[in-house]
Amino acid sequence: MPSPCPEMEDEPGPQAHDLRASRQLFPPPRLPAYRGAPARVPPSPDVQSFVKSLATGDEDRKPLAPATVELVYTWVSTVFTAAVRDRAIAFSPCQQVRRPAVERQRVVPLSLATVEALIDAMPEHYRALIVLGAGTGVRISEALGVTNDRVHWLRRTLTVDRQLTGLLDGQPVFGPVKDKNNRPRTIPLPQSVPEALSAHVSRFGLGPQGLIFTTRAGAPLGRTTFSEAWRVAAKPLGIPTGDGFHQLCHFYASLLIGAGESVKTVQYRLGHTSAQMTLDVYSYLWPEDEERTRAAVDVALAPAVLDKVRGADPAS
Repeated sequence: MPSPCPEMEDEPGPQAHDLRASRQLFPPPRLPAYRGAPARVPPSPDVQSFVKSLATGDEDRKPLAPATVELVYTWVSTVFTAAVRDRAIAFSPCQQVRRPAVERQRVVPLSLATVEALIDAMPEHYRALIVLGAGTGVRISEALGVTNDRVHWLRRTLTVDRQLTGLLDGQPVFGPVKDKNNRPRTIPLPQSVPEALSAHVSRFGLGPQGLIFTTRAGAPLGRTTFSEAWRVAAKPLGIPTGDGFHQLCHFYASLLIGAGESVKTVQYRLGHTSAQMTLDVYSYLWPEDEERTRAAVDVALAPAVLDKVRGADPAS
């Protein structure tokens, strides 16, 4: 079942973990006709047939879900686009290629009681990470990349301008955020978040380069290690494991929307590329206040219009 949150649309390009997944789904022998002939461009119908085979399956493979087909196609399109940019080929065959529609599930945010239970169920050195996610809506790689100098303790704000992308010789490797223009954002912190982070640092200390969150041994905390802890804690609580940590983003968004924040504010806080992306995921969470609509129009329209109507000649 595809995720309701269009994360792939929010990235500047496929990430390392997507590449590993694509290699598993799509090993090198998959396109033997084009191996060793980089200057040859397959016609668009061949690409269309290839996409169709992914969706329908064949004797060697099961059909792939629409979201997975979109991921593989994104990789193929990225390769050809790069080849055009490098002038290795004249044009990309990935033009007007139809793909299966990706139907997004409606987001169902976690309840406050569930988030509290999740915090209790997590290992102690990961609990503040759940508070951070629920209180800021940051993505897991952004959260794992938070360092002490990005937390402005007195102003109670968090600067999100990078994410943890890997480890090298025991040191964290940072990369740009998922915003296509690499725009940093500043998130106001509710009091509970800096208090939780402060207690966490006091108890467990800082990691390499000031990382807030580390393993028990004090090394940078990777996504795989944390994801396993999440699954162990989430499963008994009945939390679907598909979106993982990103469910805290949905929780945070639901709090902002419930408090009456605008689409643009929610977009900025979540680091979405556009307001349309925010609406695609969360539009149904905004209340439809019919009485507010009536009152807003009546304030401007009713006094002037009613006087004119009441004074009008009935025969006219």
